Amino acid sequence: MVRYWNGVASEDAKVVIAAKTNGKIEECIWTKSDGRGDDYSSEDKNSRDVEVVIMDDMGGKDNLCKLKIKKANVDDHDGLWDVLVIGKCNDKGGKRRGKKRKKRQIVTVPNTPQTMLTGTVNTGIIKRRGKPTNVRANKRKGIENRRSSSSSDCDNEAEYIEIEMKIVDDSGRNSKISMLAGSFDVYGVNNEKVTLTARTSKKPDTCILREDDDRGDKIVELSKNKKKECKQYEGSQVCLEKFEDKGDGINACHVVISKMKEKHEGTYYIEANDGDAGDEINLNYVEIPKKTTIEINEKEYEGDRNNVELESGDQTATCMAEDGDDVFCSLWIGEEPFQGADDFQCSGSRGDECTEFEFELECPLDVDIAELR
Repeated sequence: MVRYWNGVASEDAKVVIAAKTNGKIEECIWTKSDGRGDDYSSEDKNSRDVEVVIMDDMGGKDNLCKLKIKKANVDDHDGLWDVLVIGKCNDKGGKRRGKKRKKRQIVTVPNTPQTMLTGTVNTGIIKRRGKPTNVRANKRKGIENRRSSSSSDCDNEAEYIEIEMKIVDDSGRNSKISMLAGSFDVYGVNNEKVTLTARTSKKPDTCILREDDDRGDKIVELSKNKKKECKQYEGSQVCLEKFEDKGDGINACHVVISKMKEKHEGTYYIEANDGDAGDEINLNYVEIPKKTTIEINEKEYEGDRNNVELESGDQTATCMAEDGDDVFCSLWIGEEPFQGADDFQCSGSRGDECTEFEFELECPLDVDIAELR
């Protein structure tokens, strides 16, 4: 799992929450965190009231799962939700020969307010009821088996828990708008575009972006008669816009930073309708190394197609970025080709076999996180 989105809506309106992975999804199953109510699976026939959709996102294939409630109500839908995603497995590729795929962890980038090493929580972020958390299903004890009979048996799965769906009654003439951060923690890559979204229960009249909190300096303001306003801020264009997706029932104040810089890292406060509602989002700066090498058993490797002689089981590798920062990797070895390797064929001497390997990265808190596959 690489990202999640909370959702907020008025009573009887549409509402959507979603989760994104770094690979293709075979099936996804949504369940209320409190255990009450029905499970909703992408394998089920969509009803008039609920729809679970797997779709493409940002160039990825089948990597986004949405839970759409077409007529939300507080009793059935308001609260925290968990999602279990089951990844697609290779039925083709070298030397599969009908064998079941071994357990496979989905590589993630840090995406929750909880740090990777210490488990501490960033106190600068407001939480409503839950703390969305990325869970590796094969490490979580006692996880309930919620697969349908048609699901893959490759055990390639991961889970997010406590994604929030907030349903409010704002139908009265004098009712105020409600707001909820789409994601409490967002990661932006150096010099790439990044979006912060604060979902609202109805279309906002005005939006304001501030530094730090509700008393912070105003960065940009969007008046009632405008849909978008842009300004230069810390070396990049920053745009504030009113966003609406009628199909999914999404209303929001969107912040788009055209080129993420290290100076942009910090906490931002987005408010709607002159302070009637607001929420904080923590933006984290990520700089991807230009080059990395991997040292295994005192040998260095570079690139993604190397012959590495390793024994089966857990291995430890040292990953080094071009700037000299060391990253520690946990290396897992399996018996199948890597995911998406439909056309991959083993080559070399007789007796060679395809292997799948992935790196789960950890590093000191003051060092950038990298992702390797």
